[in-house]
Amino acid sequence: MGQVEYGQEKCRRGYQAMKRTTLIILLSLLVISSFSVMSCRKKSESKYPGVDRYNQGIAALEAGNYKGAIVEFTAALEADPNNYEALKNLAGAYAYDGNWTQALERYHQALQRQPNDASIYVNLAQTYRHLKDPEQAWQMLRSAMTKDPNYPLAHYVAGELFMDMGDTENAIAAFSDYIAVEQGSMLTDRAQRMIDGLISGEIVPGVDTEIIETTEEIQPPEDIQAEIEQEIAEREATEEPVEETPEPEPAQPEAEEETPDETPETPEETTPEVVEPELQGDDLYNDRLSRGRRMRAIGSTDAAIRLLLEAYAVHPDYAQVNYELGMAYLAAGQNANARTHLEKYLQLETNEQAKEDVRARLRALDTAQPEEPEETTEEPESEPEPEPEPEPEED
Repeated sequence: MGQVEYGQEKCRRGYQAMKRTTLIILLSLLVISSFSVMSCRKKSESKYPGVDRYNQGIAALEAGNYKGAIVEFTAALEADPNNYEALKNLAGAYAYDGNWTQALERYHQALQRQPNDASIYVNLAQTYRHLKDPEQAWQMLRSAMTKDPNYPLAHYVAGELFMDMGDTENAIAAFSDYIAVEQGSMLTDRAQRMIDGLISGEIVPGVDTEIIETTEEIQPPEDIQAEIEQEIAEREATEEPVEETPEPEPAQPEAEEETPDETPETPEETTPEVVEPELQGDDLYNDRLSRGRRMRAIGSTDAAIRLLLEAYAVHPDYAQVNYELGMAYLAAGQNANARTHLEKYLQLETNEQAKEDVRARLRALDTAQPEEPEETTEEPESEPEPEPEPEPEED
């Protein structure tokens, strides 16, 4: 694919590079979305046939059991062919398992059902990247940006795509745009390090972004290998040879009656199962916050919320966990919960620049969902009582 003018294609505005230094960290495979299975939604589980298989698929996906997730999501779809989230996650499980052809087919099926879902276009772009089709990958990203210009991961993946193509200028522009629309996420710092490395020359587009999959044994450099071989040879030369003494031939024993072997059998050694220590306090908080961020970054909002709620239970007055919970609830469409945690984040956070982004999101919520006018509780005016008729006068 030829050079693509990213700034003109996206919003017809220019981008200026930012100068810093770093090294590359690649985005994990794809962005997946998940159906909410939080306790607040369990009352309506009866509406969704196959929801148990779907939930098992989510658990398998979180555990890295991608083949198991494929089985569960397939069963959920057989029970309910209209389960859009199961279809999306089935595509994601195929992609994580490396079956890009099946992932591509399932993502296109999902796209036919929800053509305005920007996350599907980004997932398709990642799939086309792995299939070495940058032209189609760029078309998918353009569509994602058209559907939702502020969808952050579309810009991040665009940066990686331009790096695949060796296009430094547009890669810097895309990563800069990602930072402009997404603050405080786990990928913001990575995007900045990408920009720094591209500017300083520490990252070479088209080389550092190449995904290398190999099973060959890694050999040490030749000079180190030579030193190792020399050391082994010197050690063998200095070792004194051990003289072997011939063993005397055993005397022929007299014939004896055979006796049963009374040697007791030794029980087989069993390897004790390693039990990981249960995390508590700050260790539990940091673990759940980190894993919750990772789940939110890849779009698995239900898993993110479960993990972040565990972190919140440890430190409910920490700004970062309130931000992550608010953003996860926002992605899940639970705007009331999102507002609660984002407003609490504003009370706890001291960084005014980060707070401004959250204020903008809350204003967007106000615009999207205007408050209904309050119902009046005034009692209706009572009708005046009729005046009594005058009594007739006596003659």
